[in-house]
Amino acid sequence: MLWWAGTDLQPQSCSLPAGVSSRVDGVLFFGDVPQVGSKSITFTVRNPTNKTLSVSASPRQFVVTRTQMLTRGLSLASGYSYNRTYWVFTSSNLTATARFMEVVATIPYSRFDADNDYDMDVRVRVWIHIWRADANGNGRPDPDEMMLVNYGYNWANWNLAAMSAPTIKLGSYRGIVVSVDLVRGPDAPSYVPPVPVTVTVTYVDTAGDPWVRCRLLLQLYRLAVAPRLPLL
Repeated sequence: MLWWAGTDLQPQSCSLPAGVSSRVDGVLFFGDVPQVGSKSITFTVRNPTNKTLSVSASPRQFVVTRTQMLTRGLSLASGYSYNRTYWVFTSSNLTATARFMEVVATIPYSRFDADNDYDMDVRVRVWIHIWRADANGNGRPDPDEMMLVNYGYNWANWNLAAMSAPTIKLGSYRGIVVSVDLVRGPDAPSYVPPVPVTVTVTYVDTAGDPWVRCRLLLQLYRLAVAPRLPLL
């Protein structure tokens, strides 16, 4: 909504199933607010119904709820272009968050470009999938059982991928799969000995911001609608 600030805000749909909720949340991003300073945004909320609409606003901030460190060693056998490892997060080991999880995979720079000749030896990439179900019962997430969510593919010694609302998207599926590849580069030897891979999983949510005060000034508009004449 940052791009719409100062204009008419019209969500694509505000309809909700009966009995689920009578509240619709939206987000306005103000950026950094200087200390003892202020920022303002003008926006319009349209109510297409004949029911009373209440509007409220509260300051929120992003907070890290948990940081998880995972490590594993990956090697490359002669003739192989990459080697993959993965972790599966299920409802029993996934930290609940309504916002997003961020996955960063890193290898030491000394293994990315061992001789500093700007010709890489190996690199790392990261994938996030949803594992729908273990269709063949082998206990492993196979490619035809997964849906791609996001990936990081840069040519570097680290990569990042994020997933919004992981708890909600997991739902009744089997799990969320975080995969990391060690990829052969043009300067790699035939056999690449184990490279330490560090994966940092950060869970982010929102919380109230005690240092910011939010004031909402409402200007109401009423529209007079003439009654429909009866059909003869």
